[in-house]
Amino acid sequence: MNEIVVSVIVPVYKVEKFLNRCVSSIVSQSYRNLEIILVDDGSPDSCPDLCNQWSAKDKRIRVIHQTNRGLSAARNAGLDVATGHYIAFVDSDDWIETDYVGELLFCLIQSESDMAICSIRHENKDGGRLPDDGSIVSSEEIHTPADCLRNSLIGYAGIVAWNKLYASHIWENLRYPIGVTHEDEFIIHHIVKRCTKTVWLPQQLYHYVDNKSGIMGSRYSIKRLDRLDAWIDRIITLCDNDIYADIIDELFDQINRDLYYSESLGWGTFEVHAKLCKIFAHFREIPMNVTRMLSKKHIISYWGICICPFLFFEIKKVLR
Repeated sequence: MNEIVVSVIVPVYKVEKFLNRCVSSIVSQSYRNLEIILVDDGSPDSCPDLCNQWSAKDKRIRVIHQTNRGLSAARNAGLDVATGHYIAFVDSDDWIETDYVGELLFCLIQSESDMAICSIRHENKDGGRLPDDGSIVSSEEIHTPADCLRNSLIGYAGIVAWNKLYASHIWENLRYPIGVTHEDEFIIHHIVKRCTKTVWLPQQLYHYVDNKSGIMGSRYSIKRLDRLDAWIDRIITLCDNDIYADIIDELFDQINRDLYYSESLGWGTFEVHAKLCKIFAHFREIPMNVTRMLSKKHIISYWGICICPFLFFEIKKVLR
């Protein structure tokens, strides 16, 4: 197993207080055969220098400096140069346990899976555990692609890029979308469809440090509407196979729920209205035969959104 190369991609932007802890946890891995790729996404602080210092200390580290283009572009830059048999992502304000790579790699190979997912320790910046901290499974479990997507509906651990080890073939001709938030929502279904099976671990090997300034720590905003496009793309991607019927029906629930929340933005404002028009146009690309998978209430939603979405939601508002 020691001859297998694992590429660890770290997007870096404005994390000078946390970067050394993150990189230190990676270079200290018990599994040593690593290709560590630090992608400086035009960080305006001391991060570029810190990346270079780490590269000078450890020959396994490669640094990419680029103008600021966002998280997706930084991850993609790492993927473009990665040569490992397996790929992992670590966010630069987070850190990993010493046996993170070794444990995920062992379980992935032993189970002949294409992706391994570990539990997350959710903590604040001082290391204190947060309320939703816990294991995603009670013991090691093997899941089909459909099961993996079902699990992803009920928790972020199955969606996010980090806390996972991927077979490199998954990323052939697959990259993160540029210029959107919730980029992980856009890509998880494409990843899972390229897997034969996945292995889920109870060990909390990844330390996710809560960032209240992040998108998920903020109130509902127009940026969150991006995930509607991601869910619509997921429906379009999955609707050719009835095995995903319950997942698609649940996605309709999520779409309707998010559209309800989005009313707080003011649908009459130009920016929000224009964004929703694009989303509804995308929604109309969902094939009509998807209705075979939907509950009666979601069949009504499908036709209402396709035919006259703004009027449909006005009527729903009156009937609440």
